[in-house]
Amino acid sequence: MQRNRYALIIWALAIAMVNPVIGYASECDNACLRAHIDRYLGALVKNQPAMLAERAGVRYTENGAVTKLGDGLWRSASGLGSYRQYFADAQSQQAMFMGTVREAEAIALLSLRVRVANERIVEAEHIVARKGSHPLFAPEAFVKPHSALSTPVAAADRLPRERLIAIA
Repeated sequence: MQRNRYALIIWALAIAMVNPVIGYASECDNACLRAHIDRYLGALVKNQPAMLAERAGVRYTENGAVTKLGDGLWRSASGLGSYRQYFADAQSQQAMFMGTVREAEAIALLSLRVRVANERIVEAEHIVARKGSHPLFAPEAFVKPHSALSTPVAAADRLPRERLIAIA
């Protein structure tokens, strides 16, 4: 009995020491997050949510409404437009895509955010703007990614993450 207790303690210590390594291994870096966005967009434009193995566990919203993965833009997207900009935040395990998407002959603006946990997409959020949805709708203005959105801010000019979150 005592021997089993020691074995259990040794096993628990081994797991505790290995766990940080396992934790880091399961986190996505920026390239991994970008790959999740690309995989998601590939499934979206093929109207095939089944291409996402984790689809049953994904919390999906479109324009603020919780809906079923496979509804909304999932039914009408027919391709990506030429404007594409990606953002990734490995610390929060989230990534974002801003771009244009085709729906038959029409162009819509898409903001997509995904959150990843344990190497799987667990949240997906679309904000879709279509012609007539907003007076400032102007997909023709989205020609190339704006450099101000992808240029790193100088270290001396950066606000702490907590402050940025509070502002948002």
